[in-house]
Amino acid sequence: MATNTKIGTKEYYRTTATVGYDHKGKQIQKQFYGKTKKEAERKKYAFLKNHEHGIVATNDSVSKAMHNWLWSVIKIKSKASTFERYEINYRCHIKPSEIAYIKATEITSSHIQKFYNTLFKNDTSVATIKQIHRILTYFFNYLLNERTISINPCKNVVLPIDADELIDNEEIFVFSDEDIQKIYTLRNSRVKFIMLFALFSGLRIGEILALTSKDVEDNIVSVTKSVRIVRIFDTETTWHYETVVSKPKTKTSIRTVPLPSSFHPYMLKIHELNKQQQRDFDYEPTDLLFPSLYGTFLNARNVTRSYKRALKSLDIEYRKFHSLRHTYATKLFEAGVDVLTISKLLGHTTTQTTEIYAHVLKTMKTNVVESLNSIFADNNVKIMLNPQKPNKKSRLQVRDNLDIV
Repeated sequence: MATNTKIGTKEYYRTTATVGYDHKGKQIQKQFYGKTKKEAERKKYAFLKNHEHGIVATNDSVSKAMHNWLWSVIKIKSKASTFERYEINYRCHIKPSEIAYIKATEITSSHIQKFYNTLFKNDTSVATIKQIHRILTYFFNYLLNERTISINPCKNVVLPIDADELIDNEEIFVFSDEDIQKIYTLRNSRVKFIMLFALFSGLRIGEILALTSKDVEDNIVSVTKSVRIVRIFDTETTWHYETVVSKPKTKTSIRTVPLPSSFHPYMLKIHELNKQQQRDFDYEPTDLLFPSLYGTFLNARNVTRSYKRALKSLDIEYRKFHSLRHTYATKLFEAGVDVLTISKLLGHTTTQTTEIYAHVLKTMKTNVVESLNSIFADNNVKIMLNPQKPNKKSRLQVRDNLDIV
């Protein structure tokens, strides 16, 4: 029963609970204060409930507890790219939010739900919200294992849009047959061969830039690694960037992809270009399939810049480099390849992701059926038409030399 007590000039209600015994067998008591009897009793009840389940009391906010978790646990046990992703989401989304100031022991599912709903209303992408959800779930599971909390507040949360509904929100842009023919007309250069390799294999840009000559044998590509530029934290406020080669993040991304026999002449040209480049720039021999002018890994950002210039010089509407991968998948669907095979070639974890292409292909065919009919009648050639996307002017001027430096 809470009794009235006075601390300084203010009156409070106080209640006491026995929380254990010392080495002499005497009771260890803890006092709980509240502005009302009900508040004091509630604090005692919450403490005893947690104490019964072995929960360790803490006054740390979600922000403070998560900061400690990031720098003392995740930074040590995770890849640099993983830590970078976690740190960015924490700093940009979680730390500035309302849940950051709530005690880690007092946060509930309703707090998390409100946080996600706010992100969604502020036009945060569903993919980002899902990523934040995975990070928070991982974090609260850590607190659960540390007996700081008794239940994971992410457990009963519903994401603003279910993952199965993403298919209706995914924007897939592909290159037409006419666009592809234009790409063939590019002069032989590093960027041309990288673009064609993506079209013929469906590999991601990081997977392509990590390839060595040994990874492509008898027109079979072995995908076992990826390369990217990662921010490496020296301290909490200083960092530098490094090129990091790592295994793909999912087991299904480790795969073999056959190249069409028609690509073999381009492989010969790639090797010829590599030999010529090594002689011209006099760097140590390298086994990289697409080395930089220094014989090192190419920077994906530099590749993207050259890719943009190439599209502009060909008068092709800009699409992200990943659209080459989208085009590869869509063309396989057009050819009647089954979804499971395409999923394995792309390295997707589930066929659900792959089915996006079938969905988009069906929608596009329905929208342009009359155009397709006229094309079949005139040329007997099947051309994939593309949804119109607003033109975006490149900030980079077209350069005569499309090679990557």
